Amino acid sequence: MILDIQKYFFAFTYMKCIIYPINYLTLNIAYKEKIILIFSL
Repeated sequence: MILDIQKYFFAFTYMKCIIYPINYLTLNIAYKEKIILIFSL
């Protein structure tokens, strides 16, 4: 049971380490593109 919890916790943290930077990058890019669009208008 403890091993299962550790396995799920590891998988969760691993997914978090992959998903969070991708979300951050896409938000950052979208934010910059919006700024560029605003300045271009």
